[in-house]
Amino acid sequence: MSNSVCFLLTWMIHVHGLLSLIGCLLDFFGQPVSLKSSMKNSRRRVASLLTLYVFLLTWMIHAHELLRSLDGPLA
Repeated sequence: MSNSVCFLLTWMIHVHGLLSLIGCLLDFFGQPVSLKSSMKNSRRRVASLLTLYVFLLTWMIHAHELLRSLDGPLA
């Protein structure tokens, strides 16, 4: 793939991850209203933490690739 396509795909993933992260954080800090919604919210909290982990991992990989392209191969 060309560099521009990879760049576009990378930033689309980042924007999607950021929007998902904002939504998940809003769900994570939301207060449950009943027992049924409490169970639903606990599943959302797990999903929120997983989304946060994937988002941060994606940014770490992106930062590593950026450093690698600027300085050459890292030892």
